Amino acid sequence: MSQTTVKNRCPHRVWYRLYESDDVNFTGKDIASGEQQTVEGEFKSVKGFKWERGEDEVWEPTFKSLLEPQDAWNYHVDLTSLFGCRPASSIKVFMACLAGPADPMTRNDIILIDKLHKEIGVPRENIWMFLERQCTPNAIYESLKVAAEICNDENDILFVYLGGHGSRKQSEVYQESGNKFEYNLGTWGGSTPSSLVLKAIQNVKCPVFMVVDSCYSGQMIDDAKSYFLHAPLAHELYVLTSTQNDKSAQTGWRLIQMLIDIMIERSKSITITPTLIGKTISENLRTPYEEQRSQFQIIE
Repeated sequence: MSQTTVKNRCPHRVWYRLYESDDVNFTGKDIASGEQQTVEGEFKSVKGFKWERGEDEVWEPTFKSLLEPQDAWNYHVDLTSLFGCRPASSIKVFMACLAGPADPMTRNDIILIDKLHKEIGVPRENIWMFLERQCTPNAIYESLKVAAEICNDENDILFVYLGGHGSRKQSEVYQESGNKFEYNLGTWGGSTPSSLVLKAIQNVKCPVFMVVDSCYSGQMIDDAKSYFLHAPLAHELYVLTSTQNDKSAQTGWRLIQMLIDIMIERSKSITITPTLIGKTISENLRTPYEEQRSQFQIIE
């Protein structure tokens, strides 16, 4: 007999249904925060509802996702409050960062990825990470395109972090919309222009939360508005940057440290959304006299 193990990492009780292959017959249970349950039966997907007030049920589904195979007979699902109450398997993560040699034990980008896997429950197969010489324009485009294609359910979410060095160059790519510049991420063997990044995600079927952490990163917001002006994405694109479009970044690893604090630590006690992350960081990440200010924009 097959078994499905459900672990609730959310700070609240969750009501969930495990569905059989026909998506009609199901087994329904509730699970307390921090609890783990094992249910016998052959199930194909999980749908859940957040319990907000004691045992009053909120019957609007907040997640649905295929179960993760643990082995030939058994499945498991980790529930998390990161990006809303959802299975951790519905979160896909892409990171590219060329920041120069650094101790891997103290690099905040590596720490964030490690915590997303170990503390949030994002499966390793849902994570693409490119550092230093791995960060080439072709590797970023091809792999990000694959990540976007794997997000084939509207209940998924794609988290993209681009960090290191960046520049703002004059370009004719977005000239039609009056945008005379283009953001370029510093990568190995040549920079990666924003148009290549945005092209990689243009067919994604779920929301995207993109964090750009470098000098002139605010230009990515202008570029995304221009790129998707006539062909909008299927869902929201949340863009958070460490500075404006015409400013260098002087805050080091502060933005990604704030991501760790909010996405990992605070998600243990409250539900975290891209908007909450974006507003919190954009209101607090700045240099004296506000020469550098984090930017946040939702592009629909």
